[in-house]
This record gives sequence, C-alpha cells and structure tokens, in this order.
Amino acid sequence: MIATLIALALLLPFLTALLIALERQERFGPWLLPWAALPALLVGVMAGPEVRLDVPWLLLGTSFGLEAVQRTILLFTALLWGLAAVFAQGYHAEDPHRRRFFVFFLLTMGGNLGLILAQDVIGFYLFFAVMNFAAFGLIVHTASAEARYAAGVYLVLVIIGEALILPALWTLAAAADSFELAALAEAAGAADTPGWVIGAVIFGFGIKAGLIPLHVWLPLAHPVAPTPASAVLSGTMIKAGLLAWLSLLPIGVQPLEGWGLLLMGLGIVAAFYGVVAGLAQDKAKTLLAYSSISQMGLITIAVGVGLTNPFMATAAFTAATVYAFHHGLAKGALFLGVGIVEHCAHRRQQIVALVLLALPAAALAGLPLTSGIVAKTALKEAVAVGPPDWAAALDVLLPLAALGTALLMLRFFAIMAKTLRAGDGGDLWAPWLTLLFSVAILLWLPPISSPQLVLKAFESDALWVGTWPVLLALAIAAAVWFQGHRLPWLTAIRIPAGDLLALVLRLQPVALAAWHEATQERPGLETHLEKRLPSRRDLSSRLVRAETWLSRWPIAGLAFLLVVAALVVLAV
Repeated sequence: MIATLIALALLLPFLTALLIALERQERFGPWLLPWAALPALLVGVMAGPEVRLDVPWLLLGTSFGLEAVQRTILLFTALLWGLAAVFAQGYHAEDPHRRRFFVFFLLTMGGNLGLILAQDVIGFYLFFAVMNFAAFGLIVHTASAEARYAAGVYLVLVIIGEALILPALWTLAAAADSFELAALAEAAGAADTPGWVIGAVIFGFGIKAGLIPLHVWLPLAHPVAPTPASAVLSGTMIKAGLLAWLSLLPIGVQPLEGWGLLLMGLGIVAAFYGVVAGLAQDKAKTLLAYSSISQMGLITIAVGVGLTNPFMATAAFTAATVYAFHHGLAKGALFLGVGIVEHCAHRRQQIVALVLLALPAAALAGLPLTSGIVAKTALKEAVAVGPPDWAAALDVLLPLAALGTALLMLRFFAIMAKTLRAGDGGDLWAPWLTLLFSVAILLWLPPISSPQLVLKAFESDALWVGTWPVLLALAIAAAVWFQGHRLPWLTAIRIPAGDLLALVLRLQPVALAAWHEATQERPGLETHLEKRLPSRRDLSSRLVRAETWLSRWPIAGLAFLLVVAALVVLAV
C-alpha cells in the first residue's frame, strides 16, 4: 500500500497538471488541485524507512522512499502545498489565466515532492530541475514588468546553479560508483574529493536556499508572485537546498571544518543582513522574503555545525529539520495571511486577520509557548556542541538574531496596518485557519520533536531567552513610534529589493564611464563592452519575449517542462 501511495505522490501532481492543461471546460482539474498533495502527506504520516519504490525503467534506474530527515521535510511540504492549493482556488477564482497558474503550480509541486522522496541522485536531480524551471511560471504569472524582471533574474541564477550542481553530482557518483545519495555523501567526505565539488554543492544548492550572496532572487520574486506561490516558494521550495546539503554533504561521515566554519559564518551574516534589509522595506511580502533569508541563515548555522565534527551530526540534523518544519509552516501562514487581509471584504475581518497573524509572527520570533521556542531550543542545543569559540559567540548572537526577527515582525504589522483596504471577499479562510492550527500544534508532537526537546523548551533559561528579545523589540518599536519624528532619516531608510543586484546595476553606468575614460584611444573595445553590458530593461525584455509568446496557451508550460525532461534524458 505504501509503495502505491509513493507512486501516487509522484504522479498525481503531473497527471492533474496534464488534465488541467488539456481540459476545455475546467470541470475536474481545478477540483483535483488540492488533492494532488494528499498522497505525499499520507506517505509522510504512514511510511517507514524500510519502504522503497524501485523504478528500474526510469532513466538509469531510480528509487524512492523516506529517511528520517526526508520524512520531516515531506510532512510540512505536502501539508503546505495542499493548503496553498485550496487557497489558490479561491484566490484565482476570477483570474483569466488561472489554468496556466494551476499547471505551473502543480508541476512545481510535483518536482518539490519528488525530490524529497528520491533516494538516488538521478531522481533527485530530475525532480529538482523540474521544480526549478516550473517555478519560473509562478514568478512571471502576472506578466508585469517587475514580474518579468524577477523571473529573469531567478532563471539566470537557476541556470548558474545547474551549471555548478551537475558536474559536482556526476563527480561524486563516479567516485562512489553508485547513484545512491548516501553513497554520494560518503564520497564527498573522502580525502581525495576535490574541494571544488564541495563548493559546487554548497553554492549550487545555496542559490535555492537563499545563501548570501546568492539570495537576490528571493526579495524580487516574492512580491510579484501570487500569494499562494509566495507561500510555497518561501515555505517549502527553499528547503530543497537544505535537503540537498543534508543529503550530499558528509555530515556525520567526515569532518570538513573549513567548509563548516564558512557555512556558519555565512549563516550569521544572513541572519543579521536579512533583518537589516527587511526593516528597510515598505512592502509586506518583500519584508517576509528578507525574513526568510534571515531564518535560512540560522538553519545554515546548524548545517555548518554538523560539518565541523561528525559527532555533532545528530544535533545538527535535529536542529535543521525541526527549524525547517517550524519556519515552513509559520512563513507559509504569514504569506497566506497577507492574501487574506488583501481579500477581506470588511475592515472588521481585516482586523481579525491581523490579530490571528500574531500567532505565526510570534512563533517566528521564538516566543515561549509557540513552535518557535522549540525550534530555537533545538538550534541552541546544536550550537552548544559546536566549536567552543563559535559556541560562545553564538550564545550571544542567536538571541540578538531573535531580537531582529521580532523587530521584523513588528515592522510587518506596521506595513500591513497602513495598507488596509476593502477587498473582494473570497473563500480563503478555511485553508489559512487550518495552517494556523498546524503552526500552533504540530511541532510539539512526535515524531517531529522528541519529548526531551519539548521539555527543554520549557526550562526557565529557554523561556527567558525566548521572552526578552520580544520585550526589547516592543520597547524599541515604541521608542521609534513616539520619537521617530526627531529622527526622520531613521524611518526613511530604504534598501531596494534585490539589494546587491540593484547596487551592481546602479554602478554599471559608473563603471562604463570609468572604462570610457581609460579607453579613449580604443573606442572599438569600449563599444564592444557596452554592447556586452545591456541595461536592466534589455536584459529582461530579451528573455521575456519567448515567455510571452509561450504563455498564450495553458499547455505551453507543460510542453516546456517536457522539453527540459527530454534534455535531461539525453544528457544522461
């Protein structure tokens, strides 16, 4: 029975996408949309580690199943995809292009669920590529100039990531003489494994995980994507990079102290940079995108701890998966909450929605009695067994990061309060309330959290560490509220979405002017360089022409993914 459920979990999203693409009257496809993730959710609840589904005829032979880490990630991923699908039915009820959105939504869902179930590198890479390229259709859906630009940046980074990932995976597979992910992780820890392979795995998958400085697509994509897409982009898809790290890096096999310390350092930078950049935003979804970068930085610290010493692997795996579970559901609830507030037909409903949004916001800040305190406790446990000097520093930095998260959430509510306006109603409350209930309850239950971890979350030290950052954040917010008029520059600071990329684009004319000064005697070379460095508008418009033509037909996205799959088969 479990093998049948695994097969359904892999096939149902793609079959539903095909039905929606081919169906003329939209009778069955949209109705089946929320059910596409149900088999995967049942697999996560019912399957054991010994259950496998072998598919010898697919490519070079693939297998699917669940290990402990994959099971935790599959549970919240399938749950969030299913609830976001129900939300999307109401959200896109009047969207003339909803069929196209549903097709890309299901293809992305299928890729995301498939890569979690994959037990070998063939299946993992195939579904990872499907998810990556299908998500382009979610980001570009509105076809606005901002959406096209964000989708173009996303696609460029995806292709760069593929260029890093593919040679690294084949090198590890050749060294391991196996396609099994566990064998590849052992090969990655071998003494003769080239350093560039580990670097390619970290940074190639780090693009998806929002690793600094490869994070720039996140704050560009989230504001322009429809709300159901934003929820899964931030709640589940960025965890695919985390799963790749946990599956392919030799955590618990061989120490890679240098790479581990690098990840810890980048995680700390992301944790604080995401806060600073997020506070300088005036759009709620952009702020939430930077919050995701900050939270993924904390998870990156746990992965780095696991790489520094094999004996820290258990604590690192626990912290990374528990924190990912917590963040996935809480961030999904925040994004869907933005959609709820936007669609409320009455101001009273909007106020109720804002009050309910306090639950995932408090959880993200790590307030006691929320799922956040369990996640923070797991991370603290992992850091405590890390390198001694780093452990002492992180013991101070992690509460400060929690302070930053609390400030971000307060800023989020300030933005939402300023943008209240009557919407068009919509049947969106049921999936959102279900997700809120999941945020409040699920992380406390086994097998997600052990009883020992839950008990530690109720110790006095943990309760105080979870409380004082929120109290201090409230005090700082109150001071800014009452005294902000004396420091107008403080509330006027803005960082453009895409931060580093925006800076590069702004510096481009300066660089060209400097080049012009240095090459006055070689105008031919200068002209050639200017042609090679087109403007932001030129970069996006060239890429979008083909996408605009394809998007006229709902089946175009499916055909595009079939071409990608064919190329993968030919490459194999």
